[in-house]
Amino acid sequence: MKKILFCCCFLIAPFLSFGQRALEKANDAYEHLEYARAIELYLTVLEKGHNAEAAEKLAHCYRLTQQYHNAQKWYARLLEMPFADPENRLYYAQMLLCSEQREEADRQAQLFLEHKPGDARGLALRQAVRDMELFYKNESRFDVKPAPFNTSDAAEFAPTWFAGGLVFSSDRSSAGDKKDASSGRSFTGLYFAQQSSAQAEPLRGEVNGTYHDAAACFSADGQRMYFTRNSKGKGRGDVLHLSLYAAAFSNGKWQMDGAFPYNSKEFSSGYPALSRDGKTLVFASDRPGSAGAFDLFMCKKTGDAWSEPQPLNHVVNTPGMELWPFLTDEGHLIFASDGHPGIGGLDLFLSRYENGTWQKPQNLGFPINSPFDDFSLISRGDLTEGWFASNRNNANGTDDVYFFKQMKPANELTIQVVDKHTRIPLPDVAIEVRDLNTGDVLTGFTNAQGQAVVPVNPNRAYEISGMKNGIATSVQRAEAGDLKPGEKMFAELEHNDPRFTLRGQCLDGKTKSGVAGVLVRLTNLKTMQVDSITSDGTGNFTFQLAQKADYQLVGEKDAYFTTVGTATTKGLDRTTTLYVKLYLSIDVIELEKVNVIDENLTISGFQFKPILYDYDKHNIRPDAAKELDKMVQILKLNPTIEIELRSHTDSRGKDDYNQALSQRRAESAAIYIIQKGIAGRRIAAKGFGETQLRNRCRDGVECSEKQHQENRRTEFVVLRY
Repeated sequence: MKKILFCCCFLIAPFLSFGQRALEKANDAYEHLEYARAIELYLTVLEKGHNAEAAEKLAHCYRLTQQYHNAQKWYARLLEMPFADPENRLYYAQMLLCSEQREEADRQAQLFLEHKPGDARGLALRQAVRDMELFYKNESRFDVKPAPFNTSDAAEFAPTWFAGGLVFSSDRSSAGDKKDASSGRSFTGLYFAQQSSAQAEPLRGEVNGTYHDAAACFSADGQRMYFTRNSKGKGRGDVLHLSLYAAAFSNGKWQMDGAFPYNSKEFSSGYPALSRDGKTLVFASDRPGSAGAFDLFMCKKTGDAWSEPQPLNHVVNTPGMELWPFLTDEGHLIFASDGHPGIGGLDLFLSRYENGTWQKPQNLGFPINSPFDDFSLISRGDLTEGWFASNRNNANGTDDVYFFKQMKPANELTIQVVDKHTRIPLPDVAIEVRDLNTGDVLTGFTNAQGQAVVPVNPNRAYEISGMKNGIATSVQRAEAGDLKPGEKMFAELEHNDPRFTLRGQCLDGKTKSGVAGVLVRLTNLKTMQVDSITSDGTGNFTFQLAQKADYQLVGEKDAYFTTVGTATTKGLDRTTTLYVKLYLSIDVIELEKVNVIDENLTISGFQFKPILYDYDKHNIRPDAAKELDKMVQILKLNPTIEIELRSHTDSRGKDDYNQALSQRRAESAAIYIIQKGIAGRRIAAKGFGETQLRNRCRDGVECSEKQHQENRRTEFVVLRY
């Protein structure tokens, strides 16, 4: 038997050694962003058997090289393995959205949010599924056609106007080209083509160097160019990061004219956009201070110098990626993002600059956006026409350039939904518009103003209905007669829900900012019916409340004290009131933090008063019992918390006596709590006597009774949870 075991081990050892070496090579390629090479090596490892690390990084490689079908397949396999990272479930949901499997994408995003409540990426994906019909509602607004200079075996992207034609980026190959280990194709260069021509030529001069040159923009006179190039030296992670450079046009050639002063080997800066007056530069970077993987930053030019880059506001930047900015002649911003709700992959958005700030980005919708990556859009007029790039038609993930032109405006039907009793506009109403001629149905949701807009056709009849909180709206019929192009229609629906709407928000007890991912349970104190919901990314939640009823709300989140609140509809008139507002304060659990039990302490919704003892006594007074009962409720609401009660005296009396008295008081308080049903292992008692005075009232110092009272106190500390 020993001989057989020895032979088996002898045979297996070389295999394990080979597998480990292959995995190490694959990981080395992965860490250096050599994804094409890493894919081959990981596939070799996985041919030999199961390996969770290789499967995970292979899925990442396919995703990062835009091979979304293969990425989806490997993320699905990965999630079948034990102890899968929740991040992989989010990536899987994103890949499902790209393949238009929206219901399953929504389900996977929901599962991800159960592991990471309130994560903005998961919330955005679920919102995208909900808004999908709205993204497609104006699909006839634009005509989209591929550019004539696209090639079948290379990527074309980042178009920009220059000299009556287009400059674009491409990795089309020529003899002797070096290969980029990330994509497996040639390095990118800058090319020029007439807009209607299939022929393209590389730019001449000191551009199109050894590695990547791409993503250019030009000054209004065409004499200056800003573009993206690999850094000369490796930085963080032994990786060549992206940097911005300038070039000047002279005698038909481009001459290098310096590097952007805020480049760094430790992070990337790229994808520049220049305002028409040349005084504003917007670019993408993963520099410190970024909210996500890549954010958009802006510089202003004073004289010949650029100001320090500043991130755009969080209306634009998200925990995802914001890339490929373009500034319109009117000063508005078009950019690509995977952090805002979209159809799939990178979507294109428009953020208008009004009243000194960037407004909420608007998804440009289908057919400019698709389930794949859509980016680097340039536009004339208010999206009258322009160019952009997408990988929508290429299984290998390569990009093509597309031309778009806005068609004649469609007829639109604006639907307004109001509360029947108060006439208040209602958001988040599910709308259904049925074409009575064809049977086709359009769906969507009302916005914050209670409105939804859908396209309609002339000489058609439509039936319009809605649903909110399980109650249907009124039904309206709309006749679209001989409408002129762009002519709009209007319809109003009423929602008759006899209940009140509770609009709540979970707020951090210290910062007063919204807390996402709080599980809020609502109990009707008469019927004892319980409903629950999780607060959104800004801490908001809603419930429907019956008339003449009292409610208790309980909010729970890991690392926070469970908190309790109340709401009532008694005394409210539904004919004049729709909303009941409530702020639920929720406090972070801080280990070893000393919490003095006095009138300044509020935890879990309980407002405390000082715990007082009679002179030279340690028995629990009735007023002290009320405060300890609140501590009992906190411990019951937070069943994993273990605390230490600490008691202190003033300096009057002998030191040893005060030490013993404080210990007896702490133990009396602990015993009282234990007798109320709290396990003894969850509470410790410690007396400190007069060793931790809060003021100057030491032995021999004359003080007022109020000053001595400040030292006679009870505290608690959370030891673990």
